[in-house]
Amino acid sequence: MRIEKPKEIQTGQNWTGASERERLCTAVACWLASLTFAGPGQWLSGRGIQAVLWFAGELALVGLWLLTGSKGNKWPMVGATAALGLYHLAGWVSAARAGWRFHKVILESSVSRILVMAALVFVAPLPAVMLVYGPGRTSLATEYGISEGSMATALLGQHANLRCQRCGYEFAVGLPVSPKDYIIGEELRCPMCGNCDFGTNKGKFLRGDRILTSKRLVPKRWDLLLFRSPTGLTDLLLKRVVGLEGEELEIIDGDIFINSQLVSKPAMAYEEMWLTVNDTKYRAKRTHHPKLQWRPGKKNQAQQMAEQGWLFEAAKDSGQSLELNGELTDAMIYNINSIQYIRPEPIHDVRLEVNVSKLQGHGELNLVWEHAGTKVLGILETNGQARLRIEWVGQDRPSDTTVADGRHNRANTKLMLIVRDGYAYLYANGKELCQRAVGPFEAQIARYRVREACRLKITANNCQGKISRIRLDRDVHYRAVHPQAVRISPGHYYVLGDNSAVSSDSRLGWRMYPGLAGWDEPRLVPAEFTEGVVTWLYWPLARMRSFR
Repeated sequence: MRIEKPKEIQTGQNWTGASERERLCTAVACWLASLTFAGPGQWLSGRGIQAVLWFAGELALVGLWLLTGSKGNKWPMVGATAALGLYHLAGWVSAARAGWRFHKVILESSVSRILVMAALVFVAPLPAVMLVYGPGRTSLATEYGISEGSMATALLGQHANLRCQRCGYEFAVGLPVSPKDYIIGEELRCPMCGNCDFGTNKGKFLRGDRILTSKRLVPKRWDLLLFRSPTGLTDLLLKRVVGLEGEELEIIDGDIFINSQLVSKPAMAYEEMWLTVNDTKYRAKRTHHPKLQWRPGKKNQAQQMAEQGWLFEAAKDSGQSLELNGELTDAMIYNINSIQYIRPEPIHDVRLEVNVSKLQGHGELNLVWEHAGTKVLGILETNGQARLRIEWVGQDRPSDTTVADGRHNRANTKLMLIVRDGYAYLYANGKELCQRAVGPFEAQIARYRVREACRLKITANNCQGKISRIRLDRDVHYRAVHPQAVRISPGHYYVLGDNSAVSSDSRLGWRMYPGLAGWDEPRLVPAEFTEGVVTWLYWPLARMRSFR
């Protein structure tokens, strides 16, 4: 993502940050809103001590807010934000209570006293502004805004929020450099129900997300790194760190291999890297051929699909199944306005969540994932026991089964099967039950694996119950450009954009800045160019999250 003045945004780059004027205006507005009527308001009404206390309290709380934002801790940041908001509210109430004395004080004051008070009103916000715009900006946290979307959907640039009129699903569509030129085309379809009739609704135009970065943190793998572009020191970019100094990195079938070994992310970590591709909560009564849709495995099972979910009653010798119809790819509705043609690539790292209720009988419900000769089954038995089973299709290898400890509520269970970066996980109601290695973990084997999408299925045997909701998410899929591995020099980072199809990053390289001499690694980011690690997405509030 590119961070520069908005007028210099270029199509295909990632995002721009707030200009100096925007940062200054933001800081001034925050403090004028409270200090002008709390601190100076107290002074003008003849309460000098209270005014000093209000100034000091505001300065301390803002410093605390910046400090917690630079560390990336969730609950301290929430507490500091709430305290700052309550302090502002209390300042307005206190100033209003003191306001009745204001008129009397002015009438009894001399011209010199009035001029002194006016000067105090003018300079009151300056100490706090200096904390954000000066020392706080360089040593604690820095605020930026995003304009374009090569880090979507973790971070959104300027975009339009659309809502499907049929199923109610809300989604973001990236905007071109000039939003005035944006027109909803006939090719735009709801990713859930396939609806293409949006009428004249262009959606709600929104500026990009606002973030806080910290210079106090050392970049780690999967961090979001802000750095100066090697093509020009005045430009700022933001990407995700995937390779560290001294490592040999290779991208194979969307996965990252370091020193010929697969790098695995924890199952529930880096939530911003999951993207929802199908959710039956937004199933419309009349669909328009969505790309992904759950259908009964047998024609005579069609009557089992109910409006509120899937009702099943499966005998032991004739089980029932739901199969995902359509190919899983890395296509993103966010890129609908991209100027370049993007050929979808198949994906295999997914998270499948099913809401199961009233599970009865003597059988089991299975979540099935199959890819490249490997079959993973997340099994929930009617007695509450859970298992994770690995089968090797067409291979001379025995099946491997892991049984979870304890039993689980079968009356109402959120069963989740995750296959991510070579490992399979089974969760129930947010608790990990068991995990197994799936692989392949060696780059030499992964290079020759068939490039195809995984196949998903839900089966029931000798049991009955109800599935009220099915949700499917996919992991970030990094596209390979060069087949060979890249050696990362000391003092450098290898960075990628989450929206890999439109991201200009270390895979493609960048033309080096002419004034730099001695840099011979055009695809890597020198450590000297780093400007900070992203710790918080703080605006809009609905998307607020911590990245550390």
